[in-house]
Amino acid sequence: MISARQYKCPNCKHMISISNADFIKGIAMASCGGCGRDAFAIEEALLK
Repeated sequence: MISARQYKCPNCKHMISISNADFIKGIAMASCGGCGRDAFAIEEALLK
């Protein structure tokens, strides 16, 4: 089972669910559904 982690959007603080499968070499690209901010990078080290 893939575990999901929660990450806060740096712009509006909306919670975004990030799964382990979203990471490639420790970096994931995400978009916020709350404020519409597109494609910001999330480093896996920040989620620990």
